[in-house]
Amino acid sequence: MSMSVPIDRKATEADLPVLLALEERYMAELEPQHYEHWKKAEAANLRRLTDHLPQTHVVELGEQVVGYCNWGLVRDEPTLLTLYVLQDFRRYGLAARLLELAEEQVTRAGFNRCCFAPVSTHPARVFLERGGYKLVRDDGERLHLLKTW
Repeated sequence: MSMSVPIDRKATEADLPVLLALEERYMAELEPQHYEHWKKAEAANLRRLTDHLPQTHVVELGEQVVGYCNWGLVRDEPTLLTLYVLQDFRRYGLAARLLELAEEQVTRAGFNRCCFAPVSTHPARVFLERGGYKLVRDDGERLHLLKTW
């Protein structure tokens, strides 16, 4: 596959429609059991994405946003909320770059750790453990991970 040079940047309000579309793709692909519930809450989902816009980074290829990562505080803990790259653009280092940008922002916010509870899949676990995340527990649906620095 011939790829242009990826561009990573902070998300803007103009990205909200594509972020919502990417989140919908994520739900359909990785959490199909929750998709209908997610779809019914689309207005709330858009509000949540808007609220976390300052903590959201996107990666573009050829002017198309192909992935994003955002984080926020969950019970006062810095937590990755979503890390998603479209399937056709995986395994090119884009998720690793998004993760790095989020962790840099978490550090600038004064934290030395980050939690993440992605859907429990082997590729996610391998990728995140390679990135320094330690498995706290796997409840069968989600991996509960923590990275400290």
